Amino acid sequence: SELGIRQAEEAGKFMNQFQIDMVITSGLERTHQTGEIVTKNNSGHPEIIDDSRLRDLGIDAWEGKITKTEFGKQKRAEYWRRQLLSEDGVENPHDTQKRVVEAFNFYLSAYPNKNILLVSHFDSLIFLIQSLLDLPLHYALDLPSGKINKADIFEVAVDPVSINKIFSFND
Repeated sequence: SELGIRQAEEAGKFMNQFQIDMVITSGLERTHQTGEIVTKNNSGHPEIIDDSRLRDLGIDAWEGKITKTEFGKQKRAEYWRRQLLSEDGVENPHDTQKRVVEAFNFYLSAYPNKNILLVSHFDSLIFLIQSLLDLPLHYALDLPSGKINKADIFEVAVDPVSINKIFSFND
């Protein structure tokens, strides 16, 4: 969307102050495109790798059956309950978290001392953050630095663990 492109361009301008060595996306076209836009002018000329372990929640069984508004607002808690029970063939959030954390740990160990940009999806990334901060798994997360929004960029250090919001798109 036009908004998504603007968000990626603004994030890219901000990220130009960092040398990015590698970009890992979920492999969906929109995340791959976002990675390309964000790093277009980056001095690190990073390689972009698609990794399906960073994909969004597996809710394929609900495709076309619920609207984004239903899923995102008042019924979010009910869908969360159903996801935890793996009802209707949807992916359990614990499984989503496990695969995202597995991908994160793989790249962390395979590319030590590299600046890696993950481009993924809201739920996948909050599940990763919750794991890193040893927080219970939940469909919502606010950090001390504020609410998490689309197009936010976080700096993550792993030893010791710290997570700080360093960029937020303001429309």
